[in-house]
Amino acid sequence: MAQFILRRLLQAIPMLVGISFAAFVIMRLAPGGPMAVYAQNPTMSEADMQRIERLLGLDQPIHIQYLSWARGMATGNLGFSYRSGRPVGEIILSRIPATLQLMGAAYLLAISLGISAGIVSAVRRHSLFDYCATTGAMVGLSIPTFWFGLVVIIVFAGMLHWIPSGGVGTLGVSATPYDRFIHLIGPAAVLGLWMTATWSRFTRSSVLEVIGRDFIRTARAKGLRERTILLRHTLRNALIPLITLAGLEFRNLIGGALVTETVFAWPGVGRLYLDSLGFQDYPVILGLLLTTSVLVLFGSLLADILYAVVDPRIRLG
Repeated sequence: MAQFILRRLLQAIPMLVGISFAAFVIMRLAPGGPMAVYAQNPTMSEADMQRIERLLGLDQPIHIQYLSWARGMATGNLGFSYRSGRPVGEIILSRIPATLQLMGAAYLLAISLGISAGIVSAVRRHSLFDYCATTGAMVGLSIPTFWFGLVVIIVFAGMLHWIPSGGVGTLGVSATPYDRFIHLIGPAAVLGLWMTATWSRFTRSSVLEVIGRDFIRTARAKGLRERTILLRHTLRNALIPLITLAGLEFRNLIGGALVTETVFAWPGVGRLYLDSLGFQDYPVILGLLLTTSVLVLFGSLLADILYAVVDPRIRLG
């Protein structure tokens, strides 16, 4: 296990280098470049622009700029924000807990509801529940996340007053677990229910495929109870392809968090990314791209480890 994890981590290093270099070059080639935020200031003279460009090292060749940035990245120094002057790493770390809280709640909701609905739909195939779950999943996959979030705010926050319309806590009130929870309900439900549709469809297909195999018919012929067959034999084998979905959905979850955090004014990494794009804060954008790349690679590594836990035919050694 330790050798497998070490090998995968070593394989991730060149991938991170390639991702960081591509992101760095794209940001430098973007219209206006890193100096665009300063060029918008009417009081900036040409001499001031040149001085700032030399100070930031932007007058160097692009490969020299990248090596300088990568050297700082390796030591944990991602530079300083153009907008606030604070260290980029400090800004990102202050936003990560809120995003992880939102993603964790959404993931838990999606897995619990999606897997449960998929299993029931497969076991009771062509039943009323199966048709309703299939229709609901198709509707959930078709509705844009931002539109669904606005509907939730209008109906449940504006009309029914069941949940707050946004934010992470009530202004002027001391933070309590309950206040944090009711502010989390809206964004977590929007992000989680969007993923529930995907988990439901994949679980149903995977369970139906396993139910038709020979070892399930053999288990029934031996007189095992349906509950035992479902829990011990069917689900263990049906979960194997779902592990791949878990790794892919982790990447999609990050993208969905960007939209959800913007709609509900949730102060997480997604909201920071959108704000940084608006202010053309290039150091923060690069730091966020690197952070999300690390999270996606971590999700893939976790999926590979879970493969060996669920499928005894796989050996990590």
